[in-house]
Amino acid sequence: MSEKHGSIGCSHDEHECECGCHAHLHDHLHEHNHEPEHGHGHEHSHTHEHDQLSIDTLLLRAGVLLVYAVLLIRIFGRNEITLYIKKDLAWLTAAAGVFILLMLISTLTAVYRASFRESGEDGRGGIAFYGVRISVKEFVLCMVVLMPALMGLLFTPQSLDSFAAGRRGISGRAPVSVKRMEPIRSREISLLRLAGGLEQEPEKFIGREFAFTGFVGHDEKLGRERFYLVRFVISCCAADATPLGFEVDYPGAGELKSNQWVKVEGSVVKREGKSDWPYAIKASRIQPVRKPYDPYL
Repeated sequence: MSEKHGSIGCSHDEHECECGCHAHLHDHLHEHNHEPEHGHGHEHSHTHEHDQLSIDTLLLRAGVLLVYAVLLIRIFGRNEITLYIKKDLAWLTAAAGVFILLMLISTLTAVYRASFRESGEDGRGGIAFYGVRISVKEFVLCMVVLMPALMGLLFTPQSLDSFAAGRRGISGRAPVSVKRMEPIRSREISLLRLAGGLEQEPEKFIGREFAFTGFVGHDEKLGRERFYLVRFVISCCAADATPLGFEVDYPGAGELKSNQWVKVEGSVVKREGKSDWPYAIKASRIQPVRKPYDPYL
């Protein structure tokens, strides 16, 4: 019995000894890790700084955002947004511009903070450069993102013309489904309204006088007394633009220049023997007009 109690007491002493050793080791390690003079603390701080973006990388990103901001300001300032996307979707581009502006402000704020982190020991701050600290991957990625903006700034955007219409194929059929037919309130209607109306209720258009606006497109098969009156129809942006055009009978068609914007006044006629698309416009008057703000329908 005494031996049993003795063994228990010995086990208890060994447990206290083991606990004491662990506590002593824990205290030693804790003190060692919190000593700023030792190398471990310095290495931890050094690694943390390397995890942050350098000021050079931040400035590169800010430059990319600034170029896009300038591009959007120019596009809206010159009313060029409708050359890229449908007018009803212009607010999406404006929202993207606000987002880019917020990103630019955030990046510039990070540059300001990084300038203090990378400044000299005097602690006065200021933007300081210590050699190039931009990785090849970061540089290539920024250049790829930057290229479309540079192209937009270097080249003046133009609306699609008769050359593009000829390559894509001109048709008098509405390229999109015209479900909502607006009532005819005036003589001047769009070519899209005419195409949709002729598909659904041709009797309301054939023989009536209307006025249409579009640009001139020539084709050798039409001869010198006919031309195409063309407008591009887009669903989202210029990339999905489809040419919509009607043949126009006009004795002076040969004198009109390709891509010239005109206003055609005349009646809608149906030609016999043309099974594909028999409708055309017989012009009574044609006058030059300025290119509209929104060249697409």
